[in-house]
Amino acid sequence: MANPCQFLQDQADELEQQIQDLTDELPELPPSARAAVRAEIARLRRQLSTVRGRLRACNVDPTPFLLQMDGIEVTQAIQDMRHSVALIAGKRTAVRVYLSYYASPDIQVRGELLARSASGAFFTIASTNQPLLSSANAGNLRPKRLNASLSLNFILPAEMISTGRWDFSLNSLLKVSTGSPLTVARPITQRVTFVNGAPLRVRVLGVRYSTGSPAVQHIPSDLDYNLLFSWLRRAYPAPQVIATRALIDISSSAPPVFGSGDVNAQLAAIRALDVSGGADKRTHYYGMVSDAGFFMRGSAAGIPGSPDPSTVASGPTGSATWGWDTDGSYGDWYGGHELGHTFGRFHPGSGCGESSDDPSFPYPNGQLASDDSSYCGFDVGDPALGIIPAALPGTLWHDVMTYCQRQWLSAYTYDGIRIRLTAENALPAGAAPGAGGAPDRRFPEHLQLSKETGENLINVVARVNLTRNEGKIQYVHPVAAGASETILSVSPVLLRFKTKSGELLNEYRVPVKLDSETDQRGEVTGLVDAILPASPEARQIELMIGETTTDTFRAGGRVRPIKSVRKLKEPNAMGLSWEHDAVAEEGTSYVVQASTDEGETWFTVGVGLKTPEFRFDAKQFPGAKRIHIRILATNGFAQTVVQSEVFEVPR
Repeated sequence: MANPCQFLQDQADELEQQIQDLTDELPELPPSARAAVRAEIARLRRQLSTVRGRLRACNVDPTPFLLQMDGIEVTQAIQDMRHSVALIAGKRTAVRVYLSYYASPDIQVRGELLARSASGAFFTIASTNQPLLSSANAGNLRPKRLNASLSLNFILPAEMISTGRWDFSLNSLLKVSTGSPLTVARPITQRVTFVNGAPLRVRVLGVRYSTGSPAVQHIPSDLDYNLLFSWLRRAYPAPQVIATRALIDISSSAPPVFGSGDVNAQLAAIRALDVSGGADKRTHYYGMVSDAGFFMRGSAAGIPGSPDPSTVASGPTGSATWGWDTDGSYGDWYGGHELGHTFGRFHPGSGCGESSDDPSFPYPNGQLASDDSSYCGFDVGDPALGIIPAALPGTLWHDVMTYCQRQWLSAYTYDGIRIRLTAENALPAGAAPGAGGAPDRRFPEHLQLSKETGENLINVVARVNLTRNEGKIQYVHPVAAGASETILSVSPVLLRFKTKSGELLNEYRVPVKLDSETDQRGEVTGLVDAILPASPEARQIELMIGETTTDTFRAGGRVRPIKSVRKLKEPNAMGLSWEHDAVAEEGTSYVVQASTDEGETWFTVGVGLKTPEFRFDAKQFPGAKRIHIRILATNGFAQTVVQSEVFEVPR
């Protein structure tokens, strides 16, 4: 059995060493400094005498020392006993009290935590569990940190996680079987500071698609969305996750078995339209695809080296466990991985199959920690989803940017995303334009494009393969003045604006946001997402890679006004159809946007539509009472807009 007096012996040994070090140093000091050092030696000797007295008493009768406190850890997702990981005000927080009991039989305890703020306010809170204290673990901190059931845990309420300094200590401890109070030797007060953090803004678009004959539709489940939002709240370094969701149909131009590159192109076009419609430009967009029809490997359209919320990403979701995930959906940590790329995080090269792009990653094999005495992950849980708090051992769990099993955020990734979130939050009303892509292909030489009077802003989205010199323009839409303009770079990709007859008007070298995941052939692919000024005479856009013209977009005919909009009368869906004042000319496509705030902001729910009708599910607007819908008809360079009647959401 462990010795309950050992901590006193350790204290005595440490004091003796300090006294010896100062005594050895004394002859080397100038005479003027020796008096202060002698005073410190005298103080340490008095302290040593007290400790030796307690040690002698403990050796005679250890009973008062049988129950001891080993430490207090304040954690939100990942932490060490030195509390080197920043604590974010407003983020769900756990306090773990570690106790040792040096007697038999084992005892079960419950307790009360005391919290004191720097202003002097104090609060108490009861423990959320009743751990069994066993002499087998006495004096050994490791098993208690690695198992949440072996520590005395407290989940702090909102009033105890405000900005500033806080002191946490154990206010009382009771034996569960009798309700009698217990005295804890070696009580500890842990002082920490909560700092301000920045919110995570994310819009998740579920992608609806069909497979088979007869066709079967596939969409993410409510659980997929809820677990993703919950995981981001629990794992990411943000006090608040401002999350919205919607459902979109995969583009009719996408192949039957589409990839994340196809989804990311669609997301980029939608995001540009949303920002043009008043959406917060600091919002990250993520596409989620059910694996019920097929498995779509995820990716981000770039790994930006500076704050750039316009970088989009997408990934799969479903109920597979991957050998370790039993909560019903793997879309949570998978989404955390792809979104991590949009915050500038690279693959660490763990040996689990991902690329090795981050030589600064500090832990072996992609782990959360080098050993179990340093960092330990902690999932604070989510009662609404039945997720209980759990310790995540640092040598067993892996960083979310790996491809390994058991994924969470290491302190390295946690702090990196925290810093990026803070930088993004400081952007004026949203994101500044960024080049995106991996740093070795970001084409750093750039200049700021100036818009000439009378020119329109056009968003061009294209997919490119730089290995094969292939590319395809997928979306072209006009956007409102004031939207972010792209910073041009030295780049192999060129967009050329021409008149209908082929006369060159402007040409711009545009950045490429390289895909975060390479394909099986190792080819370099990416996304062009550029907002550029176009002359009113522009009717064509050529996409060039090197000296090769890989695709040409030609504007449709004149965009005719929409004269009428009708609600569709269907029992299980909400929808509308519309007509022009004459037959719509070839090349006309449609965008459908919705507003739940009486037209203050508009979010895109359909893009690249070829037929004049649209159906949507009111469930994608949780909490909304009224939905405004507007239709944008465009030929790529010009558009008309009409607003429908208001839809009342059924209760």
